[in-house]
Amino acid sequence: MPDCDQAAKWLGIGAAKRDRISLANFGMLYDKGCGVPHDEHEALGLFMESANLGVGQAQFNLGVYYRDGKGTEADAVQSYFWFSVAAPRELSPGSGPGRQDAEAAHARSDRRDGPPRGALEARACARVRDPMRS
Repeated sequence: MPDCDQAAKWLGIGAAKRDRISLANFGMLYDKGCGVPHDEHEALGLFMESANLGVGQAQFNLGVYYRDGKGTEADAVQSYFWFSVAAPRELSPGSGPGRQDAEAAHARSDRRDGPPRGALEARACARVRDPMRS
C-alpha cells in the first residue's frame, strides 16, 4: 500500500525544484488523487513541464491526456504528436511502458474520433488547424 502523503511531500519538493522526474511522478499523483486532490488540469501541466524536459513517460502521458480529453479538450493532432515523440525516446523496449506499448496505444486509438491515421494526415490536420500558417 503506497504512502501517498509521503510521496506527495517528497515529489512536491522535487517538482518545486523543477526536477524532471519528480514533475512527471507528481503529475501521476494528481492524476490518481494520491496524497493530493484529483486534478487532471494540474497533472497535465506537470506532465507538460516534464515532457518538455525530455521525460518519455510524461510525453506518453500527454498523448493519453490529449487523446482522452483529460485536463483539456481532446486534440487528435497533439495526441499524435506526443505519442510520436514518446515512442523513440525513453520509451524503448524493456523500459517503462515500452516503445511497443506506446505504438500499440496509438494504434488502439487510431479511429475516426482518435488521432490521425498517419503522419501525412496529422500534418494536414496541423496545417488546417494552425491559423498562423499560410
